[in-house]
Amino acid sequence: MDEAGLLIKEAESKLISATFLFEKSMYSDAISRAYYSMHYSARALLSTRNIFPKTHKGVIAQLGLEFVKESHNRTFKYERRLT
Repeated sequence: MDEAGLLIKEAESKLISATFLFEKSMYSDAISRAYYSMHYSARALLSTRNIFPKTHKGVIAQLGLEFVKESHNRTFKYERRLT
C-alpha cells in the first residue's frame, strides 16, 4: 500500500475511535481523535504531491498553500469571467 493509502487507513481508524468515544459522551477524547483523523487525511492528501511536512503546523501551512490557495485562485478566475 502506498503512503497515502496507509495514512487514509490511519485516518479512518481515528474516525472510528472518535465516533465511539462521542457515543459514550467522552467528548474531549472524541475531539482529539477527530482532529487526528483530519490530520492524517491532510497528510495523505499532501503525500499525493510528494509533500511530507514534519509538524502539525507544517501540515496546516502546506495544505493551505497547495490546495486552499490553489482552489481560491481557480474560483477567483471563474468569478471574474462571470462578471
